[in-house]
Amino acid sequence: MKKYLILFLLVASTVAADAATAFFFAPSPSGSRISQNQAGIVRPEDGWIFKEPAVVYSSREAVRFAMKNGSSYWSMSIEAPEGKKLFPGSFSATRFPFQHKSLMGFDLSSNGRGNNQSISAIELIEVKYDSNDKITKFAADFIQFEEPKKDFTDLSFVEDKALFGSFRYNSDIPVTPEPSTLGLIMMAACGCLGRKKKR
Repeated sequence: MKKYLILFLLVASTVAADAATAFFFAPSPSGSRISQNQAGIVRPEDGWIFKEPAVVYSSREAVRFAMKNGSSYWSMSIEAPEGKKLFPGSFSATRFPFQHKSLMGFDLSSNGRGNNQSISAIELIEVKYDSNDKITKFAADFIQFEEPKKDFTDLSFVEDKALFGSFRYNSDIPVTPEPSTLGLIMMAACGCLGRKKKR
């Protein structure tokens, strides 16, 4: 686990640390169907178009971020618990739009590849709205487990298929995850490792 975290941070450090709008992604050691087991960085300077955040349902506060480059695209939908506006914090999430109202809803897909079920750990670092309730700044790091067959507490970023993401929209927060933020998410998603060793 420690060896993998060091490797991950070395890879993450190669992306533009000062990108205002960008999306960095990396699969777990077990792979990711969504990213086709690939890691990468999505940026406007590489031809990607980041559409303005759009409300998914007019009666809800769910928001969708879309990125497109030719025939390639990524789509990320997110909704706060209890149907509230998005706000910073650490959250557990299940697949949007089918989540329980007490949980955050989240869904990340790419080029037609999505999940029927997913469980995610999300660190929502920054979200700001203007006077018209449009998102002007957004920053989040997350892990999305793909088609999980276990309870959240038994999932492992090392042993199960998952995708890590670091998403920024008009944000001054570096797209490269800070070790403290990454560690927080890893502990939430992989706490079972320590318990398994003690058994």
